[in-house]
Amino acid sequence: MDVKAKSTSSRIASAGELGPASLARLKQRGETLVFQEISPLGLAPVFERGKFGAKPVSLRVFAAWTPNGWMVMPGGLTRVAADDTMGALSMQSGASSKDAWVLSTSPVDPFSLLGGGGRTLEIKRMGESAPSRAMDNLFWLGRYAERTENFVRILRAVTARLSDEPAGALEVARWLEKHPGVERVHYPFLESHPGHAIAKRQQSAGGPVLSFVAKGGREGAWRVIDAVQLISITANFGDVKSTICHPASTTHARLTAAERDAAGISEGLVRLGVGLEDISDIRDDLDRGLKR
Repeated sequence: MDVKAKSTSSRIASAGELGPASLARLKQRGETLVFQEISPLGLAPVFERGKFGAKPVSLRVFAAWTPNGWMVMPGGLTRVAADDTMGALSMQSGASSKDAWVLSTSPVDPFSLLGGGGRTLEIKRMGESAPSRAMDNLFWLGRYAERTENFVRILRAVTARLSDEPAGALEVARWLEKHPGVERVHYPFLESHPGHAIAKRQQSAGGPVLSFVAKGGREGAWRVIDAVQLISITANFGDVKSTICHPASTTHARLTAAERDAAGISEGLVRLGVGLEDISDIRDDLDRGLKR
């Protein structure tokens, strides 16, 4: 049995080569390793560039479970080595893939999952598992729904860039600055920010991300975050929807309290990414927690 690590710098090592350090790594991080038995490659005739030649090949077959046991399906996926010096076949090392067909000595009974004569195929649930065709349809439904969602996000971002409306983050920052539940707001395009003059000189408009310190420290910050319903609670700010997070317990949680204080990450700090929602809806969502 061989061990192959999931990294670009890994190599295939025989189990007999594993020393104490490798065995310790195997016990500590076994989920990062793949056990693979290396089988010797056989030679098969390959027709290439107008002539036949012998090259190392491997055949990947597929098996299906039946009430009578496993049945190996005819045919499979063949990988052909680029030359006869390859010890392991992979697409990255120059091997190619071909479909393998098994010829029969007698006529083969036609079989299809599709109903003939225009008959609608009835999907039935057997046991606790859904039919494979139903699961395949659900998989592709999810894929296309995901693509549609991504397209809508891009369309919303393009629409926002083409509109003449001012950036919403500045409006939210000015509203937060006047809110009695907020100690201070960090946003360069606010006149109260120490870097306001530099920001105005270097930028035509402020970005969508700002931060503010809620009164009440850590509890006050989480009251705001737990109360939001429209804004998404996440540390990822690469989105067109509004997002919010508590840096001290998420993005900067690994730092010590002294390191967070030196970086200006207080317990009451809340980071907000202003998205494309209506500004009044964003204010109402934040106000719900700030008024508590």
